[in-house]
Amino acid sequence: MQGAKTIPPERISISAGVYMKGAIESITSPSHPTLNVLSDGSIHVGPSVPTRTAEYRSSKFLSQDFVLSVKAEGLDAPRCFAQRGPDGSIAMQLTVVPKFNLPTVSGQEYIFLVDRSGSMGGDRIETARRALVMLLRCLPSQGTRFNIFSFGRCCDSLWQKSMPYDVSTLEIAVLQVLCKRNTEHFFSQTMHIDDMQANYGGTRIQTALNKVLDFSSSSSPTAIFVLTDGESHHIDGTINAVTQAVANAKKGADLRVFTLGIGETTLTAMCEGIARAGNGVCLMAATSETIIGKCSKLVKASRVEILKDVSVDWGVPEQLVDLDDKVDAQNAPFRQGPSKLSSLYAGNRFVVSAIIKPQRFEMPREVVICAHRASGEELRFTFEVEEIPSTTDRGEPQRPLIHTLAARRIITALEDGRQGFVPFHTRAAIVHLGEQYQLVSQYTSFVAVEERSQQPLLSPGDEHVNLALEWVEWEWVEWEWVEWE
Repeated sequence: MQGAKTIPPERISISAGVYMKGAIESITSPSHPTLNVLSDGSIHVGPSVPTRTAEYRSSKFLSQDFVLSVKAEGLDAPRCFAQRGPDGSIAMQLTVVPKFNLPTVSGQEYIFLVDRSGSMGGDRIETARRALVMLLRCLPSQGTRFNIFSFGRCCDSLWQKSMPYDVSTLEIAVLQVLCKRNTEHFFSQTMHIDDMQANYGGTRIQTALNKVLDFSSSSSPTAIFVLTDGESHHIDGTINAVTQAVANAKKGADLRVFTLGIGETTLTAMCEGIARAGNGVCLMAATSETIIGKCSKLVKASRVEILKDVSVDWGVPEQLVDLDDKVDAQNAPFRQGPSKLSSLYAGNRFVVSAIIKPQRFEMPREVVICAHRASGEELRFTFEVEEIPSTTDRGEPQRPLIHTLAARRIITALEDGRQGFVPFHTRAAIVHLGEQYQLVSQYTSFVAVEERSQQPLLSPGDEHVNLALEWVEWEWVEWEWVEWE
């Protein structure tokens, strides 16, 4: 142990630089209350951008997700930040909370899919119960049909078909949820929503969603609400099933899927992926106290007419946008994340990013969102672009902030719905972005390497020296094979 380094007391050290358009009111962590917020504003990104630093250190490893909550003035105000990177490229991030009035859907089917698998035990199932009651009570009274499905290892429904929404059916739904264990037998015992338990075994969300998608009406609009912690490993297959169902929906019978993530360790990749594929909205409810407003927002979003064919005019020539998938990964002149903008909802945050490579490209003064109503009417929204410098008081960053955020969204878009064979150019693009901006993905990971001295551990006369050297060489060759193949 001579010369061994002292192990630092921290097992986890997190430092977050917060950049906001308006004055920062508070920075807290509901999951880790010992968060320390520096009051001196130790970072500065131009005189008009308020900044704060939040730090968290712990002698123990993380046992749950780290959640950072920031309150600031003007969070709902639209903003488009742009930044020029050291290589001359420009990254832009547009954040909008749309505010407009759209007509409501006259008649619609609402299906609620509740996760009752074992991972939903404890506070999660309680949160799901409260959310389900609130969602039911928020439904419109006219032209509404609804049903409730529960899933885990099996999947069953309250009724064999969706029922009209009235006082009697609402009372049945709130007071009685018939529990079906398999396809052959019903339990005569009825269960109240208040008595819903996480007793359905494993999480087979893909099978449950396929059943609900097949069950949904093909003659009228349908909104599906998934209440889950998302703890399932079949992410690609589940997202792909939703994507195909939405694409195959008939005109006038639009299908949308919304998700409410339950619990502090929700698998966001699953919940957000389902909502993106389903042209819906994903919200997170860590505790039962946070679900009131979230349930209202989800139902409100599901009731209004959807804006489709959404696009953003970044001021980039069309010929460069069309070259997105026709060039090699490193030289793509334009990338956007998400690449396809399927929907736009009033009152729900809309974020889209882009990276433009040509060094001669001039930073635009404004960007424009275009969207179409069901009637074909085009809506246009214009937003000013604010450039932020690439330098801070801490010196030139190795990877510009806006570029890194944009690359994260682009990688997510490239990974979405990829099932089975992944085209080489898609994988190459993910690897290139992951390496350039140090981001974890399906094909890039962080590897910790322990540095050791060159002093041999075995004496030259040891009979096991040759065997040990052969083993080390085999391990290196195997690692190279994994990296390349």
